[in-house]
Amino acid sequence: MLGGVFLYYAIKLLNPPNELYAMKVFNYSIVYLMALFAFLLADHWLLPPAADLAAALEFVPA
Repeated sequence: MLGGVFLYYAIKLLNPPNELYAMKVFNYSIVYLMALFAFLLADHWLLPPAADLAAALEFVPA
């Protein structure tokens, strides 16, 4: 979702509506990077490691 909005802004930047539009894109890029790293950090701390998940999902026939 965030990447789509950034792509929209970047394409629109090829023919900007005004002189301050580049600053708007720059500000959004800062928000985009902050959100991206926050999601990566949350993913790292909240989800179990893949090895633990694979062991938990392992099928053991009875």
